[in-house]
Amino acid sequence: MSLTTALREELAHLPGRDDDGRQAELAAMVRFGGSLTLRGGADGTRVTVVVRCGHGAVARRLRESVLDLLGDRPTVIQSAGTLDRTSAYLVELAGPGLTTLGLLDADGRPQRGIRPPHTGRPLDYLAGAVMVAGRLSGTGQPVHFEIAAPSEPTAADLAAMLSRRATGARVVIKSGEAVGDLLIGMGAHGTFLEFDQSRMRRELRGRVNRSVNAERANLRRSTAAAAGQIDRINGIVAAIGWDGMPAELRDVALVRIANPAASLADLGQLLDPPVGKATVHRRLARIDQLAQETAEQIDPDTG
Repeated sequence: MSLTTALREELAHLPGRDDDGRQAELAAMVRFGGSLTLRGGADGTRVTVVVRCGHGAVARRLRESVLDLLGDRPTVIQSAGTLDRTSAYLVELAGPGLTTLGLLDADGRPQRGIRPPHTGRPLDYLAGAVMVAGRLSGTGQPVHFEIAAPSEPTAADLAAMLSRRATGARVVIKSGEAVGDLLIGMGAHGTFLEFDQSRMRRELRGRVNRSVNAERANLRRSTAAAAGQIDRINGIVAAIGWDGMPAELRDVALVRIANPAASLADLGQLLDPPVGKATVHRRLARIDQLAQETAEQIDPDTG
């Protein structure tokens, strides 16, 4: 089961919202999942809203909320899938309940955006929007929490309620911490645990990869530095021979040639007597200086 499905299913089965919270949730479901249509009949033309629900549990919650809060009995139809859309449940609403939910004004005209008092229940409203239009990235993927709105003004209203910014007709959140806070705020604790574990695993893999890459880069730099040291040692030996080098430099030069991949600390332990990393570093620096001086003696015009 995808995280999106898990989230919608969990929200659809959540108990415990009061009537104001349920109405905010219902208003969001109708606003974000509904399409206004005109129906003709013996009594004239009337406005209806058809809400598309991708999950049976969401359609049942919508129907129960309409029945409990508005006193209407909506029509529920299961639609067959098409080439570009999977099967879904269509819930049709009409009547004065659409005015109560803020979709129509008192004269029956459509209203845009999110209307009070639902703006005062942002997390309940968000839960309703997510059940019909939300998407949460799956495990192993970058954090991406998105709610598709029916219009840019509605997206802007929702973003303002959540102290976020809208991108066109979408509200997108890519902060793992922010997404986690919203999941907990909506009451989706089970989905939060799965999401958070996935996020922590992904972050751990990222830290391990960065550490491995850093170690590889350090190894490449160390290898290149050791190769340069060996070249300079060979140049000194070719110019003045091993006997021309001070004993302490000769010893560190020998262990470096014999152990090109060893760290400075390891080279120090190979010397007799052993010395510290700082001492090895100073001796290799003196070898570099000796190599430069030797090269200048061979070619006085150098520099």
